[in-house]
Amino acid sequence: MRARGLLITAVILAGLSGLVYWSNQYQKRKKEEPDKDAPPKIINIAQDSIVRIEIRRRGQEQPVAIEKGQDGQWRIVSPENLPADQDTVRSLLS
Repeated sequence: MRARGLLITAVILAGLSGLVYWSNQYQKRKKEEPDKDAPPKIINIAQDSIVRIEIRRRGQEQPVAIEKGQDGQWRIVSPENLPADQDTVRSLLS
């Protein structure tokens, strides 16, 4: 009777172990796949290498220009010299 209970416990433990292993492998495969809802990347440029952004609109003479200063902070340099919202610029770059 004890051997039968031990065998049942071993089978249940093996089944649960297999379930945990399968679940972990499924999560790894899921992480490796690209997100289907994510927009496609147009270009792949390191954010640190970008030092200037210009936005031009049709019919507008002067573009809006944003530059990264020596201190790493972004500033609007055209049409006026103003501080830029750092989070908005980071969002634009990502």
